[in-house]
Amino acid sequence: MSKRYRIISPMLTDKIYESDSMLKCAKKCYNEIKLNKISTDQFTIKDIDTSETFTFAVNKKYESQHQIGGQIEESKESNYLNTHLKSIDDRITTIEQKLKEDECVIM
Repeated sequence: MSKRYRIISPMLTDKIYESDSMLKCAKKCYNEIKLNKISTDQFTIKDIDTSETFTFAVNKKYESQHQIGGQIEESKESNYLNTHLKSIDDRITTIEQKLKEDECVIM
């Protein structure tokens, strides 16, 4: 037997969702909330036949606070790391050059 549900929070609609599963109706309701671009932490649906209400939490995607224009904003930590990485690269290059010079002397 199909049950009927509708959204009552964060928006009130007259649209009725019908399914054998409450969770399938909840998913349809959530998709309508997303389609209307409503930002919410939870939404509530109501069983039209029994007047029971069901509240569902919405998982929000992680939003980076340091993302600007597709490039990561440089921080003090990243500048510090970049400086030390460059220093390490320079030392490795110096060591490699000295090893090449020593190889030439030995031969």
